[in-house]
Amino acid sequence: MDIDSKGEEDKLEREYYPLRKIVVLNVTNHFVSIYNDIKVENGTVPDRLRELSSKADGMWTRIYDSTDVEVMAASACYYNIRQPGLYHVNISGKAISQEPAWNENNTEAILLQLGIGPNAQDEESRGILKLEIGSFMDRDVSVIYRPFYDVLDTGFMWGMNPGLFDLPNHTHHEHNLVFRDVIEQTGDLALAIQAVSTRLFQMTYYYLMDEYNVAVPITTTHAVTMLIPVRWLGLKLVIILVAVHLFLMFLIICLF
Repeated sequence: MDIDSKGEEDKLEREYYPLRKIVVLNVTNHFVSIYNDIKVENGTVPDRLRELSSKADGMWTRIYDSTDVEVMAASACYYNIRQPGLYHVNISGKAISQEPAWNENNTEAILLQLGIGPNAQDEESRGILKLEIGSFMDRDVSVIYRPFYDVLDTGFMWGMNPGLFDLPNHTHHEHNLVFRDVIEQTGDLALAIQAVSTRLFQMTYYYLMDEYNVAVPITTTHAVTMLIPVRWLGLKLVIILVAVHLFLMFLIICLF
């Protein structure tokens, strides 16, 4: 996976994104059967794989054997590995109470947070706050930005077999489900890779939380939602009803 340093320019810092390419293969059952035959034949490539052909199909390139049966589909995407800059920011909005929980039978909550699903345009339900970027923090800080190339470039990092790797910052079965569900719902390979990469960055960030030691002063303002009567008439009616209720209670107590 080569680094392409001539990607788009960062609008804030006027530097180019270092983009890294990831190749995705969508293997068919036909290829699995051929692969098993190759192992039986001690590595000999079958004749039907000696003359392959390909055809472009949207973001995929489909590869066929000599009998015109699809063997696999291949595609490539680029993702940015450049460490983020530090800025003075202003964040406002209504935050969510907690992160969505993993559920291998239903990834709807995870996908909604990543902008996939019927309510993806509702930023408040996704817990997205309004971000206003201010001035750049032009100072050196001793902080590690490991959730980038040195983690995602590790080959076994992407092994999604259950129990294969138990490290907390490696992919697991739920990442496979998120990737698959995004592909099935949107057909967008780039969005699927973005969804998985986002979760991996979050996992690694929390795993290395102690090393993120930048301390800056902040000012916070907390607000609550309260119901305030718009008209005095409604408030007066409520007070009258409460007074009548109390009068009836005292009257009943006196009678008995």
